[in-house]
Amino acid sequence: MPRRMLDRPLAAMMIIDHTGCIVSCNPQGLALLGYSYPLQVIGRDISFVMPYGSEDDPLRKCARKGAPEPVTAEHFFHEEGSLVSVLYRSDPVWLENGLRGAMCTFAAAPKGCK
Repeated sequence: MPRRMLDRPLAAMMIIDHTGCIVSCNPQGLALLGYSYPLQVIGRDISFVMPYGSEDDPLRKCARKGAPEPVTAEHFFHEEGSLVSVLYRSDPVWLENGLRGAMCTFAAAPKGCK
């Protein structure tokens, strides 16, 4: 995926491969999670930023099955260790050679959203 595609959107975005490994995170995603550099999250398991880390979480399922998974409000880990309330969606990443993983588009949840 061209790097400029991840830098352009206003939404925070992260991409994982089929094993749950973070392969990309745009500047908006890094900022929301409190990180300054992509290498602080790239190469880590998605459980590094998502508290559950289960094989059945919506993002991993999307990366394995190739279909968007419904998601409600969630919490991600901030770099400082606190929880950030977010809303997110997961969408499969398809390339010419098949399913490559999933993209997580996320934003800070409005106050009072649970």
